[in-house]
Amino acid sequence: MTTLRELIVVISSPGDVAKERAALPSIIQRLNKNIARPSGLILTVRRWEDTPMGFWNKCVQGHHI
Repeated sequence: MTTLRELIVVISSPGDVAKERAALPSIIQRLNKNIARPSGLILTVRRWEDTPMGFWNKCVQGHHI
């Protein structure tokens, strides 16, 4: 079994793109199935408003500090 590297995709958007925002989890799921997993990656969706407190203190634009 291959070890997958997790990449977190954070959804943060203005209120007028609700339809597009709602479509992202299924798009990420298809990307995982067809592209990411075969490449050794797993994309995980996190919505800005559901992200636990302190998460953003650990990362700055994708780089762990």
